[in-house]
Amino acid sequence: GVPGDRKGVMDELALEAARRAGYRASTDVRPWPRVLREVKEGKDLLIAGLSRNPSREASYTWVFPVFTLWRTFVTTGPKISTYAEGRSALRLVATHYGSLEISMLRSEGFGERQIYEITNTTPELDLLIRGRVDALYRPISEIRWLARGRADAGRLVYGEPMQPTEQYIACSLDCSPEIVARLRQAKHHRPPDRRCPVADRGRERQAQGHPRQALRPGATTRRQAR
Repeated sequence: GVPGDRKGVMDELALEAARRAGYRASTDVRPWPRVLREVKEGKDLLIAGLSRNPSREASYTWVFPVFTLWRTFVTTGPKISTYAEGRSALRLVATHYGSLEISMLRSEGFGERQIYEITNTTPELDLLIRGRVDALYRPISEIRWLARGRADAGRLVYGEPMQPTEQYIACSLDCSPEIVARLRQAKHHRPPDRRCPVADRGRERQAQGHPRQALRPGATTRRQAR
């Protein structure tokens, strides 16, 4: 599942977008790879916090961007700011199973023995601090969120920001044009009692992490552990 208060960030964003578009939705937990498959193969299913990149371009309907996500290598030793440095210096790099980061590392020449796949329940900072892995390759905002309040946070060495992607609310490839139009209109709608439109709220809170969720407008929002 999604640990603690992290589960409210992208969940709230997805539900708010649906509410402003005139839809109702509720949530439950699903694994991230399963949700990717269900949304891609389904009809009129939405997913929040999905990175847009060429490998996914033809599989989803891209409704609107929420914020830009930057990644980097995080170590307890030398600062790693390029893939070339990482390939030569790092024996084992941890990143999330089924994530875009896995594809990025592979496309940049990292061998399968260099990639250690973890899940949302893996204590990834503990793995790094204890020397079980040489680095994490993860979104910067998520690592900073996980490190907040830790006494050993000062041991973390962040590389330069790299590999940005736009995080989208996306829909199944087979998606109703009406749903897409209403959600895009909801993005720009500014209710009198709210300061920020939907996209702004996502940008303001991205540093708290971003659990993923899918929803069927008028029915169910499905949140997943990645």
